[in-house]
Amino acid sequence: MPSKTSIILCTYNEAKYIENTITELEKNISDLEIVIVDDNSSDGTAEIIKQLNRNNKYKVVFRKKSRSLASALVRGLAETTGDNIGWIDT
Repeated sequence: MPSKTSIILCTYNEAKYIENTITELEKNISDLEIVIVDDNSSDGTAEIIKQLNRNNKYKVVFRKKSRSLASALVRGLAETTGDNIGWIDT
């Protein structure tokens, strides 16, 4: 049985990149769990994530205020269920 891979996307104002990043991950990793932690983006990132996640395919955490990349990663780790865990911040 293949192992599940969880990828944490820590986002803050990533509107230009988020859709392509998710598309590439889905194309290249099988049995994928995507966990997105948005750190109160102000450039439309949250709206793009909501549109991409219409079917609740991803685990998403929208934080009310920006805290830090490290705390976003820790929050994302708490949400993962994969056997292998990675993260991307752009």
